[in-house]
Amino acid sequence: MDGMRHILALLLVFALGAHTLPAHAQAPATGQAPATIQVQSQIVLLDVTVTDAQGKPVTDLRQDEFRITESKVPQTVVSFEPPSAHRMPATAEAGNPIVNSTADLAKIGEAPVTLLVLDELNTGFFDRDFARTRTIAWLKRQPAVLPQPTALLAINDRNLHLLRDYTQDRAALLDVLNKHTGDVQWRQEGNADSSSTQENMGAVLAALEELAQATRGILGRKNILWVGIGFPSVAISDLNRTDADAVNVNLRYLVDLMMQARVTLSVIGPGLSASETNLFNSTLGSGGTQTQADQTQTDTNMSALDNGSGVLKFSQLATSSGGHNYAARNDIDAEIGRSVDEGANYYTLSYRPTDHSGDPRVYRRILVTVTRPGLSVQTRDGYYRQQQQQNLSAKDSTRQVAFDLNNAAVSTIAFTDLHVAAERAGPGQFTLHATARDLGWHDLPDGRRHADIVLMAACLNVNGKLLSKTVATLGSNTDATLASINLSAAALPMHVVPPPGTARIRFVVRDMVSGRVGTADIKP
Repeated sequence: MDGMRHILALLLVFALGAHTLPAHAQAPATGQAPATIQVQSQIVLLDVTVTDAQGKPVTDLRQDEFRITESKVPQTVVSFEPPSAHRMPATAEAGNPIVNSTADLAKIGEAPVTLLVLDELNTGFFDRDFARTRTIAWLKRQPAVLPQPTALLAINDRNLHLLRDYTQDRAALLDVLNKHTGDVQWRQEGNADSSSTQENMGAVLAALEELAQATRGILGRKNILWVGIGFPSVAISDLNRTDADAVNVNLRYLVDLMMQARVTLSVIGPGLSASETNLFNSTLGSGGTQTQADQTQTDTNMSALDNGSGVLKFSQLATSSGGHNYAARNDIDAEIGRSVDEGANYYTLSYRPTDHSGDPRVYRRILVTVTRPGLSVQTRDGYYRQQQQQNLSAKDSTRQVAFDLNNAAVSTIAFTDLHVAAERAGPGQFTLHATARDLGWHDLPDGRRHADIVLMAACLNVNGKLLSKTVATLGSNTDATLASINLSAAALPMHVVPPPGTARIRFVVRDMVSGRVGTADIKP
């Protein structure tokens, strides 16, 4: 048993990016809408959905109708955006698709996006096939041009895979789903103490971190719809003190990373068993509208992490992010539709916490209510205050940088926290263009400004296998003012000789101050 506990702790540490110390705060790019808790400015940003007793979004509330408390202390709303501020551009609403890849997301401002994740790692074959069938059924009921850009992904033994990049083309998603059957997995055990369950948990948590890191540069809300069970409850209460501290630090990091990225997770668990098809009286299975009472019971059925028992449940991540938990349902197409609809109609509120204490171990419970009666409010239930940037040891810093680079290099997802483009400058010569405002500039004694950057070029074959990688560190200096930097790009040269069989070169750029990561792909 002691061996299993140690495996669990190690898996959590490495699955969550080997963050042996609390991650440094991530500053937003100047000129962009804030998308994170900023320790420096003491701002907490919340995306909030409000529904009526029939579960329909309410979009006409005013700022003075909202109330926010943090740890039961009233807070003052300092900024407010109604759902109309997050609409898709008029051309998209008129039925003209404008998004067909990650690169097109810059055209939609703060409009939300959806990421559908098919859990093929933890969900049994029959439930997995049922989930795919009901997802197809939901798509078929949508217009030919989806109102919300949607990406399709799957997680299995080989990691998280992008099946289709962001698109508004319903037919493109249907084509992928109809052809995708998924892999038969062997690591599907219900015993929370088994090594396979713990490995699956590590893979799921790593996938969530990858999604949050990759999408942090997308301005609007990201709605992750996890179609599957995630992982079974895992007991961590009997870990030794050192391992338990490491687990807690890394879980705090993941919760806040999801908040920084404006990620909302909803878990949609399929269930075919006759005893589980309806855990409560709901009309959704027959195409009706889910009531507020239905939703309350749904979220209760998959309770959040019980700190008293020390049991880690996947549903806790959904609760903390402001999403829903739909357990063992046979109407998952309706739940997907509800989650997408809610995610498209959200308010954005911000406040400055009145409590300035900095203990990162304390979970700051958030409660948002409205004065208009009969409405239900859904948002994040709290956060951990990240500490100011700390000086990592050389070993820890090197390990962190290596993890970030290698993770982004082999991922099939575009990382957007730095906006990067690549072009060929000659044989074996490439130039990367990184938006200068995304980088962490600091003043030099001579009045110039300096940014430290590390680059990686990963050569991959047609199956995504890594053939070679090249790493370089650069220092960029400029005499430009901050206003000029906001309008410019940093040109970063790199020499790469692709080996035979290279089908794609992925360039990874990481800012050494903020930890932001961006990627760009090019054919050799």
